[in-house]
Amino acid sequence: MGDIRRHLIGLFGILLLCGGLVLTALPSPWEGMESFRAASLRLGPFLVVIWLAFPQLQRLPSWLLWTFPLLLFLLAFRPRWFLVILPLVLALAFINPYRTRGGRPAR
Repeated sequence: MGDIRRHLIGLFGILLLCGGLVLTALPSPWEGMESFRAASLRLGPFLVVIWLAFPQLQRLPSWLLWTFPLLLFLLAFRPRWFLVILPLVLALAFINPYRTRGGRPAR
């Protein structure tokens, strides 16, 4: 039996994608429908990709998962800093300072 979180992410992704496609085919009676359609067509495929990559995402270090929202925030408000910080985060992710030479986590 799989993880319920993975199944819910996939379900929401497919529902958003189908809802966005239905809203594309129907005429929109009000302006808010257009923004909901656009958001559905963007978030649906994103959630489907997260659903497919869920087992690999669980193997990522937890500090790396908290870094990405901070990088997006930095990109939005200080784009020049992003060019300096992104290579540092990627270097830390590849070096992985929490592992020993044997490949086992150092705890």
